[in-house]
Amino acid sequence: MNWRPRFSLRSLLLGVLLIGSGALLWQNSAPWVRVRMFAADGNRNVPCDGYQRLVAFSPDGSRLCYCGETTTPQIVDLATGTKLFRLGEPANAAYCVSYSPDGHWIVAAGRDSVRIWNASTGAEQRAIERADRIANASFSPDSKQVIAASYNGAAYVWDRESGREVAKLFVDPGEDFHPWATQCAVFSPDGKWVATINHLDLRLWDTATWKLHSSAQLPWTVFGATFSPDSTRLLTAGDDGSLRHWRINPLEMMHTIKAPDQTRHMHAVEFAPGGEKYIAASCDGRLSIWKVFRDNPLAYVVGPPDLISASLSPNGENIAAAARSGAVWLYSKRRPEYWWGLAWLPEFWLTLALGTVFCWSVIGDRRLR
Repeated sequence: MNWRPRFSLRSLLLGVLLIGSGALLWQNSAPWVRVRMFAADGNRNVPCDGYQRLVAFSPDGSRLCYCGETTTPQIVDLATGTKLFRLGEPANAAYCVSYSPDGHWIVAAGRDSVRIWNASTGAEQRAIERADRIANASFSPDSKQVIAASYNGAAYVWDRESGREVAKLFVDPGEDFHPWATQCAVFSPDGKWVATINHLDLRLWDTATWKLHSSAQLPWTVFGATFSPDSTRLLTAGDDGSLRHWRINPLEMMHTIKAPDQTRHMHAVEFAPGGEKYIAASCDGRLSIWKVFRDNPLAYVVGPPDLISASLSPNGENIAAAARSGAVWLYSKRRPEYWWGLAWLPEFWLTLALGTVFCWSVIGDRRLR
């Protein structure tokens, strides 16, 4: 007894259902693809010895600021890829940049200064000269203060408008010890806390009094740290390739993730909007996307071989990765803006063909003869 497939309304509906499910599955697992690459002017020589944020998105996601230790910060329009302007002269080279949350200012940290620039015009607002090297700098949530981590073992907070020192966050190690460099200093999104990383010490400071609130011993050197959007957790990236989640109040370790053996020198971590996912960058040239408290990454993205810094766009749709060589790679989720945009994708037509054949030949009505 033989049978042959016959096209029917039921097979058509099942085919459409299969196609819709496949499209939804593709949407949720959209890969990251490199869409642009920017090259810095001049050669870089950025050492992999601390947390350096070489790239930063503007709060509206329309611009990217990037820099290198021997290059001045540059502003790029992401829609066109056009370099709009650079911040200052070659003497103003920086290795850390950050936008203010209100989008009006950019702070750039160099070897001996912290400079604040107008994000729209590129005009310098203030320069804070330092005798010690600055590891990184960023703004407070209200954009009124700037915090910087110093290699002299302290973290400094300045008033953005006047340049006045507001606080010096420092723990004296005593006469018999030399203070270790502070690799990282960052505000919590609610502005109530400042976290500093000083060699193997994680310290939490109360911004109401600028007093040390609590501290914890780190098992390995940490270079990158970021608060969750709700300010209740802290994520640190270790030089041993580990990622650790901390509860803020009280300060205690919640979860440790050990990356694969080939992953070393985790130098950048950043939460995605919502705080359920985050990205991590390591010096082995890989970007990894993680779900909170999950021990295995959701995806890997191949970055530049000398990757040192990465930043996530405010909408979570783009990643910028900076390399020691001077290149900045921009990645985007391969996702259409509208559902009917799927018609432009080869995956759509492949799913359509396979779904139609499957439903027609297997699930459709069968006529015996």
